[in-house]
Parts: sequence; C-alpha cells; structure tokens
Amino acid sequence: MIDIDFYLSKLSKNMLPIFLFHGVVKDANTGIRNYTKKHLYAEEFELLIKKLKLKGTSISMDDLMWHGENGRQLPPYSYAITFDDGFENNYSVAAPILERYSTSATFYISTNLVNNNLMTWTDQIEYCLNNISQALVELPWNKNCYQLNSEESIIDCLKDIRFHLKKQPQIYKYEKIVDMIFDQCGMKIVSSSNHPLDKKMNWDQVSELHHNKLFTVGGHSHNHVSLGLVESSVMKNEIDTSIKLLKEKANISSHHYSYPEGQRHDFNENVIEKLKSKDIKCCPSAIDGLNELTIGSMFHLQRVMVD
Repeated sequence: MIDIDFYLSKLSKNMLPIFLFHGVVKDANTGIRNYTKKHLYAEEFELLIKKLKLKGTSISMDDLMWHGENGRQLPPYSYAITFDDGFENNYSVAAPILERYSTSATFYISTNLVNNNLMTWTDQIEYCLNNISQALVELPWNKNCYQLNSEESIIDCLKDIRFHLKKQPQIYKYEKIVDMIFDQCGMKIVSSSNHPLDKKMNWDQVSELHHNKLFTVGGHSHNHVSLGLVESSVMKNEIDTSIKLLKEKANISSHHYSYPEGQRHDFNENVIEKLKSKDIKCCPSAIDGLNELTIGSMFHLQRVMVD
C-alpha cells in the first residue's frame, strides 16, 4: 500500500505539487515486474485521487501554463496529475477513475513506443529476469556475478542495474545492457509485449484521451531517450519526429512535453530552445520537488514521483 498521507502532505498554501505517474493496473499479482510500484493498483490510485480531490484543487497543465504566462498565482492547495510513457492502462484503467472524480491529467507519450507497442529498457530487463528460473549475470561495473535464483536476488540485481544506468547512462548504454542481460539469461530479445505492465496505447486511444475535455496529451520524445545526452542532431530528430507523429496519427498539436528520464543531465538549454522552436511552452522534469504557486520557468518544473 502506498503512503497516501505522504502525498497529501505535499499539498500546501504556497507550493504546487505536480504528481508523476506511469501506470495503473487492476491485478496486484505482478511479482518482480512491478517491484518499484511504477504501476499503482487501481484501488490505491482511486483512493489517492479521491482524497486529493477532497483536500485540494485539481488543475490542468494548461491552467498552470496560463497562470505562468499571465503572472497569476495559482489557488492554494492546487495540484496537477501527469503520466509518462503512454501505457495502455492510462486509457483503460486510470482515465475512467480520473473522470469519476473530475480530475484533469496530462499524458506524455513516446511516439515510437506507441507506434510499435515497444517496451522501455527497464521493462525489457524486468521481463527477462521475471521469466527465468535461475541464471548467472555479470554486470560491467561489478566484479561479482549475481546468482539469480530467488525473487530477492533478482530484485537486488534490478536495483543495481537501475542505479548505474540512471546515474551514468552516457557510460553504460541502455541497449548494450539489455542485449547483455538477455544473452546471459539465454533468451531472445523481447521488445514488445501485451502484458498490462508493457502494453502501450494505440493512436485511436491517444486521440480519444486528448479530445476529452479533462485530458491533454503531450510529447515525451520518439524513442524515450535522454534528450540531454544524445548528439544534437539526434535530439532534434527525436523532438521533430514525436511532434510530427502526434499531429499525423492523432491530430494533436500540443504545447506540452516532458523530458524522458527527466533528471538534470537529461535536458539542457539546447533542448529547451529546440522545444520552444516547436511551440512547446511547458515541459516538466522528473526532478523531485515542489513548485512555487507563482510559476517561473515552464521548462524547469519539478514533479513528485508516485510509487
């Protein structure tokens, strides 16, 4: 059970929390695949949304943007709901709950993940390790091998991988680590899955969400890569392609975007200038923190990860 009181405590008279979700699932029996609680259980999610609604004021990212552009202060105890990546359960499980409580939300999608129902690198590795009975895995930054023969040992290995790849992605490339893990486990690479923890929305669902008066869809790159760590030409192509596909596939011209991974090294002034050139006006990070009600830069917003 998530600590709902912890998230309620983020509501205040003077600061704005932007809550960051990834998914919401009905089935609680997901094992190591959801050990981080990236996907909340529907009952927990509904209870959190219900209690937030009772204590605070739900605002959309459009509201936030308007207040920022016009120098207006947001109402006390305001909060915003956001989702990253484009999981199908955003549409089928989360959205009906949000509608029930008239709560706005913005869904940031990675267009290639949606276009081809692709998995992120973290989901690929979790999928692999969840489907073995045992294996011996050697990681490039660790002299000792992981003997994977229990849920505990697998989770320890996953935590180690997450820590090093998120801390030093420029040294340890995601794709190489994914290939290495699958190879050492004797499995063929799996890049697409219809499991509730993996399946992405289709374009009709994306369009339907965006054209619901409560919801907005924004970009999240094309391939879910760190825009701050790739070459400038790749960064520009990621942004151009994602915005182009949103328009072509779902008739979405959005002013909203979020940085994949979203830490300090995952965006910079070149990324921000490129986004501005594509008429993006608001782009939150995944850096943990709250925002002043008198919003400053729309490109340095912080969020509160819910897990």
